[in-house]
Amino acid sequence: MKKNKKLLFSVGIVFLVIGFAILSVFVYKRISRELYKQKLLRECVVFEVPSLDIKVPVMNGTDKKIISAAAGHFLFDVDLVVHQPSCAEEQTD
Repeated sequence: MKKNKKLLFSVGIVFLVIGFAILSVFVYKRISRELYKQKLLRECVVFEVPSLDIKVPVMNGTDKKIISAAAGHFLFDVDLVVHQPSCAEEQTD
């Protein structure tokens, strides 16, 4: 009987540690996503709709990575759009 209690206690501790590890991964992802969003809002052009309380950074391009983090846009024609380096591109002087 004592052996069963020790086994159950050990299994409980293992599940607790695994649960804590899984929660830690989700918290890390959430915090890093929020920090990235704040960085984009500081460094990018921001499209803002005050009546809806929405602020969205704008980046060049429309691929999945950009759209998941910001509002993307197409670059149509060099004559129509003056290309300015976006916050995702490194500026070289």
